[in-house]
Amino acid sequence: SMAESALSLTFADIQSECAHFLGWDRTAANWTTNQNTDFAFIVERGLRAFYYPVISEDQPVYEWSFLQIEGTVTLATDDAQYDLPDNCSGIVLDNTVTNAADSDRRGLAKISEAEWRNLRAMETSTGVPRYYAVRGVAPVTNTAQRFEMLVYPTPTVTQNAQVLTYRYIFIPETLSSTNIYPHGGGRHSETLLEAMLATAEIKQDDDTDGPHSKRFKDLLISSIRWDLQMKALNRGGEGEG
Repeated sequence: SMAESALSLTFADIQSECAHFLGWDRTAANWTTNQNTDFAFIVERGLRAFYYPVISEDQPVYEWSFLQIEGTVTLATDDAQYDLPDNCSGIVLDNTVTNAADSDRRGLAKISEAEWRNLRAMETSTGVPRYYAVRGVAPVTNTAQRFEMLVYPTPTVTQNAQVLTYRYIFIPETLSSTNIYPHGGGRHSETLLEAMLATAEIKQDDDTDGPHSKRFKDLLISSIRWDLQMKALNRGGEGEG
């Protein structure tokens, strides 16, 4: 496998930079229990601020290209509801749900859960699914929110075992001494580090508009601009839509 770029941020880098900012011992092994607890909080909040940045009311969460992965749903007779992976954030990318083996068939159109229920109430149609919706599943004790995909029409025995593919935004694991590399790679390392320092700044100074918060916002704009360019290049140079 390829070696990781020397520009990629690591868990140890974040520990060191946050310790320097907060005036802690730069050697994490010497931290107190409270410092370890505070640092875990900073990492989780910082990752959320970077991975799921709120851009505007029109786009509540930016969809990073590096957090998009493919999933599959295997259709079953008389089944219109399918569990999505545990790491699914609930965001299935709009035009990505397609029939894996039949590229000539049109992809499924995204509708709301209410529209899905209305379709089923008006007409209990069966056959090849043409529409899909995503909804949250009632949480089970001690598990985070899970999601499911709803399809319409409901598959019959003819569609049994046919596969749908889709792309979704996943929820990464937090960082640790064993999971040392955040997603995004070297290109976004400065932005991610500022997300951590901005979180530390807010925790220490109770200042949501301090120097690190301002720098994080500026770097986030640059990172998103770069990611949009990558998306356009990977689609063969189509314009952003």
